[in-house]
Amino acid sequence: MKSNASNVGEMEDFLMNVEFQWIDEMKRSIALVNWTYIPCFVIVMLGLLGNLLTICKIVLDKSLHTPTYTAIGFLAFSDIMSLIFSALSWFTNIRTYLIATHYHDQTFLNTQDMFYILELMVYHVSLCQIILLVVLRFGLTVNPIECKIHASTSLILIASAAIWIYNACVWFTFRVVFKTLVRENRNQFLKWAAIVEVAVRCLAMLVTLSIMAILHYLKMRAIKTSSVKCNVKRRMNQIVAIIVVILAFYGISYLLATIVMFVSDRTVTAYFSTFHQIIGFVHFSSNPFVYFIFAFVCKKKS
Repeated sequence: MKSNASNVGEMEDFLMNVEFQWIDEMKRSIALVNWTYIPCFVIVMLGLLGNLLTICKIVLDKSLHTPTYTAIGFLAFSDIMSLIFSALSWFTNIRTYLIATHYHDQTFLNTQDMFYILELMVYHVSLCQIILLVVLRFGLTVNPIECKIHASTSLILIASAAIWIYNACVWFTFRVVFKTLVRENRNQFLKWAAIVEVAVRCLAMLVTLSIMAILHYLKMRAIKTSSVKCNVKRRMNQIVAIIVVILAFYGISYLLATIVMFVSDRTVTAYFSTFHQIIGFVHFSSNPFVYFIFAFVCKKKS
């Protein structure tokens, strides 16, 4: 039987590696994090309110029952879920609590697993919803007649539902495989699982940014040959630029925080993870406001 000291050491190693995130003790290790709680809390509240009002406005206003606003509504919903899970992980020690509570739990899928699946799922759903909206706007701008015929509100509803189902299946399968392999060869697999998750997150962010940048470039080229007014072109360009910059900062901050976590101590990691979390809150909170303006400007030109 293992000694208590051995069990404690094993638990600390598990907490620092298996979830690949910033545990509560590290976040509270420096004063920087403490004063960021208030502005982060304000950003989260504004984001939740903004996303919720966006959904209510779209549902209640029949004139907004269009493909673009439907996509915006689903994006707002995914951002609400992302804010909730990010806030739970940042303002509470729920991750540490779940890991410690279920450390010796032999249940195949427990509360910790479901939290992990939902957290990863809403992160990638939000990115997929952004891609859906950008692709839709590209089609409505470059080939409006054909796109309006095929891209109905029902199609956007089906596509958004498919995004949620697809991500649920992917991350449920990932977690099942993860737990199966951990049981067989835990020490070796934890390291590779961390690398895989980081790589998938970074790849998803790069793909999203690339699609947005390419489609925006092609769309602006198409607009130059159309009769759209120059001031509308500039406003569209500025709004999409804001979206790309915020998303790029969020992706870069995650990459930097992850690299620092593996190569530096807890104090330095806390600085980078705090920066990443603030950018994340801003990203998920600003989407409804930015995209609502984006859709309104695009609607004015048609």
